[in-house]
Amino acid sequence: MGPRHRGDARDGRGHKGAGRGYGGQGEALRRPPQAERPVALRGRGHRGDAAKPPAHVRPDVRRRRTRPGLRDRLPRRPRPGVHARWPPAGPFEGPGRRRGARGKAALIGQRNPGLPVTYGLITACTLVYLGVAYLGASAYAIPWNVALVVQPGDILEQGALVPALVADGQAWRLVSSVFLHSGFVHLALNMLSLYFLGSFVEASFGRGRFLALYLLSGLSGGIAYLYFGGFAEPAVGASGAIFGLLGGILGYSIRRGTFSWRNPIIRQLLILLAINLYIGLSIPNISNTAHMGGLAGGLLFGFLVAPTVYSRKTAKAITPIAVVLGLEILLLVAWYVFV
Repeated sequence: MGPRHRGDARDGRGHKGAGRGYGGQGEALRRPPQAERPVALRGRGHRGDAAKPPAHVRPDVRRRRTRPGLRDRLPRRPRPGVHARWPPAGPFEGPGRRRGARGKAALIGQRNPGLPVTYGLITACTLVYLGVAYLGASAYAIPWNVALVVQPGDILEQGALVPALVADGQAWRLVSSVFLHSGFVHLALNMLSLYFLGSFVEASFGRGRFLALYLLSGLSGGIAYLYFGGFAEPAVGASGAIFGLLGGILGYSIRRGTFSWRNPIIRQLLILLAINLYIGLSIPNISNTAHMGGLAGGLLFGFLVAPTVYSRKTAKAITPIAVVLGLEILLLVAWYVFV
């Protein structure tokens, strides 16, 4: 510093005019102070017009519109229940699993209006059961209470699966025997299993694939009984087809890479399968050969249908059905040849 140093040189930065002095602000600090604007505070000192909208905004915007606008008059499109591009992951597809194809319907968790095939099959089996009881009461004079508890054996043999009669050309017994049951307990257990498994499989695979799985599994169970069952012993029941539903789920999970004991659904189904096989081995007059045949047919169908579940092309949807049906026809023809 020298003798010519000015005390306000630091504030004025050496500039002339309004910028000198007062920290470089010049005339801004020489003006008299203005009255401060009131600040809206909550509680004491609160402005009365603080909650009012600004005056420059249009009245129809500041307040709710009393008359409907153009957007309200236009009809609204219904929103889809399931996202079309990204189907939600189902029970078989946990974190890190493969997603389904884009632009296709969801496999699991989609909105299902009903279960017509499941209820239709249960209704058909029940009506056939009542029809057999009616024939027993009318033709053989069997009391209704007896015919409803235990089906007349003479009438059951007319549609039961008997390998000796199938060898004579009555191949239709492979289908008719699936809708017959020996008694009320047999019918109740099978229909209860069909309801729980069928409602899950129908919602997962679709109606057409579920019906094909049920019929093809029942047919494969009957063919297995032709090979390994008693040649002159009759067999009835939908157990082979129901085991095929279990096999379809397991085959699908194997193909999709989700077959694991850590999967809760697969674990429950394996325990249920083990219990049913144990019951079949413990109680007489239960054909485990038909059960295993239905399970094998359903396993093959589920394995083949897994890549086509998301596809809406008819050729892809029919291919697994044609392959399983063709294989069953070949096995039936081979049985006719070697019997």
